[in-house]
Amino acid sequence: YTNLPPGRYSFVVKSRNIYENEGNLATYDFTILSPWHQTTTAYIGFGIAALLLIWFISLAYTYRVRAQRRKLKLIVADRTFEVISQKKEIESQNELLKNQYTEISLQKDEIQEKNTELQQSQEEILSINDKLKELNSLLEKKVEQRTKKIKTTLEELKLTNHQLDTFVYRASHDLKGPISRIHGLTSLAKLESPEGMNFKYYDLIERAALDMQGLLSKLSHAYEIMNKRVVTEKIDIPYLLSEIRELVKFLDNGTKYNFEIEEKLSVQTDKYLLKIVLTNLIENALIFRQRNTELHEVRVSCYEEEDQFCFQIGDNGIGIATELYPKIFEMFFRGSDQSKGSGLGLYIVKTAVEKLKGSIEVSSTQYSYTEFTVKIPLSVSKLRPAEI
Repeated sequence: YTNLPPGRYSFVVKSRNIYENEGNLATYDFTILSPWHQTTTAYIGFGIAALLLIWFISLAYTYRVRAQRRKLKLIVADRTFEVISQKKEIESQNELLKNQYTEISLQKDEIQEKNTELQQSQEEILSINDKLKELNSLLEKKVEQRTKKIKTTLEELKLTNHQLDTFVYRASHDLKGPISRIHGLTSLAKLESPEGMNFKYYDLIERAALDMQGLLSKLSHAYEIMNKRVVTEKIDIPYLLSEIRELVKFLDNGTKYNFEIEEKLSVQTDKYLLKIVLTNLIENALIFRQRNTELHEVRVSCYEEEDQFCFQIGDNGIGIATELYPKIFEMFFRGSDQSKGSGLGLYIVKTAVEKLKGSIEVSSTQYSYTEFTVKIPLSVSKLRPAEI
């Protein structure tokens, strides 16, 4: 028996066997109590709890109303204080405005007086302006006359410069023929002269012809560099150095070369100008060697640095005195008695480097070593479009 409601119960039971014999009647009395939440005590507790809840809610509401009242009182007090402060500030500003009005009235009178003075000054300035216009007109006429003279002089200078360039170029080319003939005739004279004859003077003539040929070549290079338009191409540096070494082999007297070329070095620049720079620097290293040293070394180093093609040419020659650094790149400057050239080599080098938008530096210790460092843009994209 399940789900019996609370109350008192009697359970009556009687047994019977297989022979249909019945036993005595047995009775069991028991009581089912109500759950605790359905008891009278529980109902009284629930009532008290409800009353307490209502009492707490009323207390909380009362506390909240009181807090809001206190807050409102504080807000009213703050606003009252602000209103009083603003009132005082308005009164002070009103007083200040009165004072400023008085000052403005005084300044107005002063401004009117100054206005009158300015009008008078303006009339004077206008009269001075008219005079200045007259002077300006006279000056413009004089400037125009001077400008015409300067333009005429510039045109004459351009013409003279062009004629001078033409003269140098034509003279250097026209003189190459006679000098080459002198050199050839000297060689023929040596061949046709009797055996055992002293060729001292023939050698001197031949040497003078070669020196003159070198000077004319340098003059031609200087003219061509100044008037050349930069044409870029991909340069094979090792092959170019081998060409230059072949050109200067007549100056090579047992010199040891040390080449250091960075792998995968790709250079795009003007081959003619680069060749002139390298040739002249290597020539200098060979010419200004120390006569009393057993081994003369020339080091050529080529590498890439920050989008620039850099090369260094150094040797253990006679070196350059520090005080000569500012002059060595000047035209026709010769800093040593050992120099047999025209003094144009380093001038041509600097001109060619500047044409390539590069830079050149020198480092040297006298009677020890000299090293030139040249840096030029690595590729055509680094040159100005106007120069390409």
